Amino acid sequence: WQLQASRDTLFRYGNMSSSTLMFVLSELIGRPDVGKGVALAFGPGLAAEGFHAESLSHPNEADHG
Repeated sequence: WQLQASRDTLFRYGNMSSSTLMFVLSELIGRPDVGKGVALAFGPGLAAEGFHAESLSHPNEADHG
């Protein structure tokens, strides 16, 4: 289940190299089951993208104020 957004994006659009990362991020934004994550993507040559993300309103942390 953790890779479902990646698999769905690859199924819908195919391998778009490093720009695939932005499409996967679009899938994940706003989903309540996403808390923290690291994403990496590699393109042709030496192109690479990556980021660390953390939800500001993670359901498990919202109750603890």
